[in-house]
Amino acid sequence: MPKLKLKRTPEEEAAHQERKALRKEKKRKRSEHSYASSSKRAHKDTDDDVTQRRKWASSDEDDISAETTRPSKPGHGYPRGSSFNPDRMDDDVRDAEMEEEMFRDRLFGALGEDERLDGLESHLNDFVHVPDRWRNAAAGSSEKVLYEEDDFLKLNPTTLDDDEYAEWIRLGMYRKSHAAEHAENVRRKAAAAERRAAEKARKAESRRLEKEAEEERRRKKKERELAKKSHVKDEYHVKWKVLLGEANGAELSERPLEFDEIPWPIYHPASGVVEEDFTKDTISTFLLAGKDSGDKKTRKDILRETFLRFHPDKFEGRFMRRVKESDQEKVREAIQQISRVLNHLLEGH
Repeated sequence: MPKLKLKRTPEEEAAHQERKALRKEKKRKRSEHSYASSSKRAHKDTDDDVTQRRKWASSDEDDISAETTRPSKPGHGYPRGSSFNPDRMDDDVRDAEMEEEMFRDRLFGALGEDERLDGLESHLNDFVHVPDRWRNAAAGSSEKVLYEEDDFLKLNPTTLDDDEYAEWIRLGMYRKSHAAEHAENVRRKAAAAERRAAEKARKAESRRLEKEAEEERRRKKKERELAKKSHVKDEYHVKWKVLLGEANGAELSERPLEFDEIPWPIYHPASGVVEEDFTKDTISTFLLAGKDSGDKKTRKDILRETFLRFHPDKFEGRFMRRVKESDQEKVREAIQQISRVLNHLLEGH
């Protein structure tokens, strides 16, 4: 339903025009003076202007006052004998909204100006130059300066900033006025550099000699190990030759055999031979060491010959009667283990 508007009386129309003129005057004055200096205005408001002025809409006191004085229904809240005028109430509301909008515009404008100033300050700080020696001192850095004195004086002065150029001049003047002292410092630095170079060369030579001595020790140790292994293998073949000669002779030998006297196909550990020592690695290392892996025939012949020597039936018929009775069971277990390993090695060749 459209809002009912009553026609203004001549008195009300005159008051409305007067208020309108006052609002225009206030807007003009506010545009000429800032909000911060509004307390220093020279003009004096009229009594009618004071009655029409509206406080800021954000004040709690104004809100309470407006609620208590604004009529909720036409005809209520006004003095007796006065008539309700909806146009006047609308003008008051519009004044309050206008004042609130102007206040917010000024507030947002101030905030935007602060942001622009902060951005400008941070942008200008990007172009600030701090000499390296001051930057390191401020940061508490223990690193060396960017240039040594001699290197610094060799720089092109046209590439330096004001502080660095002043330092370049000061250092150059000091060198000229203290030439003898500078020459002595140069001599000392050269002598120290020579001592460091000599010490470095001495340490390098010492490391080289130590390395050569270590390599010589390793070489000799390897030669001793190879010689020892070669002696063990030669002894292994000699013992088997003797055993086979005794077994195939006209008169069988009755010399008793102990477990350790039998030439086993491994390098004997210092603690003595046990059954667990007869593994694929230990037997293949002993029999095939130094033999080319490509010469399969030679490797296979060696394995076959050894297998025939340690075949349980052949060994039992040739030598078991000579083995001491206390060692016979141990010898049988070792023979069986060696036969299994040799059979497995022969299948791989």
